[in-house]
Amino acid sequence: MEVVFRRRALGSFLQRNPGIPKGTVFPRLVFELFLKTSGKKWGDHVLPCDDPLMVIGRECAEGDVVMLYNPHQPIHGQKPFLTLPFLEVFPFRNVDEVLFKIEEIGRRHFLILERAWSLLGREFADIKIEFGVPADAWTAEKQIWVGKILLADVIDADSWRVLYKGGHEDKQFYREGGDLGELGRKYKLAAGLTDRFGLPLQQIIVWTGSPRDDVSAFKEALLSPFEGKDLVVTYVALSAHKETIPAVITMNQHLADIPDSVIIDYVGMSNGAGGVLAANSTVPVINVPANAPGTDKPFPDDVWSSLRMPSQVPAMTVLSAKNAVLAALQILAMRNPRLYSMLRYEQESRLVNVVEI
Repeated sequence: MEVVFRRRALGSFLQRNPGIPKGTVFPRLVFELFLKTSGKKWGDHVLPCDDPLMVIGRECAEGDVVMLYNPHQPIHGQKPFLTLPFLEVFPFRNVDEVLFKIEEIGRRHFLILERAWSLLGREFADIKIEFGVPADAWTAEKQIWVGKILLADVIDADSWRVLYKGGHEDKQFYREGGDLGELGRKYKLAAGLTDRFGLPLQQIIVWTGSPRDDVSAFKEALLSPFEGKDLVVTYVALSAHKETIPAVITMNQHLADIPDSVIIDYVGMSNGAGGVLAANSTVPVINVPANAPGTDKPFPDDVWSSLRMPSQVPAMTVLSAKNAVLAALQILAMRNPRLYSMLRYEQESRLVNVVEI
């Protein structure tokens, strides 16, 4: 199968959806499936085009089917030119599991590349990749897929659209009549830029005033898959009220080791730590008051010592430990493609695309 993920409405998508303006941004990635063919044939079937759009039909009179459409014509009002039984296209019955896995793999990897390109000042608009299932990944007698999916493709400037200042740095430049020599220069540039892809070493410091403070909520929120080789989680228990100078020295030591950090300060009573840490560092500091309003802790008014900070003390306050961790991860995800992919994938699962037609 040929699988396409789109952030913008470009290419053949506009032919299928002529009412959608060119360049429309989709908050949720558009996922499309195409049947990979050659010579306009599929088995004994002669097709009007190669690589037709696939639409999965549920509970039709013929049972579950795969409907094929011309990808270069408007989809609204178009009838499928060929309808195939599932088992003629897929050698297994549990196709829903396969498609879910393909979509998950594709979405997560698109998002990693999207952030990697954005860090280089480019916009990742769409990608076309091919998936397949190896012969040993299904049981012929039961026709059940048993767990292997291959992303079988070369991922390069032939596979994607990457925009820079409104122009294409991909094969689309040539499709629109661009010079072949200039296309070669763009491909060489893309190869050089992708050599710079990588994951930064980052850190979240969870700071408490005492070893007795309960940090279980933070540990739970930071459990795998977030913590990894590129994200270090450090726990510090040191009172900035009672040991201000050692606290600043300790903070600077951790920040010297990993400068790309966010500090989450879990405090009770009067919050001195948040102010001290924010005033003596250039990294984001997020206060989480232990005695926040709405909790069963006494003295909810203590929250004001986290909210009312003096000038040049840019400490932020979040009442929920889990939301504080999420805020820290979002700050780091601006420079980390892996974290961005994880966070954005969950967000997009809740989003719905709405476009004007």
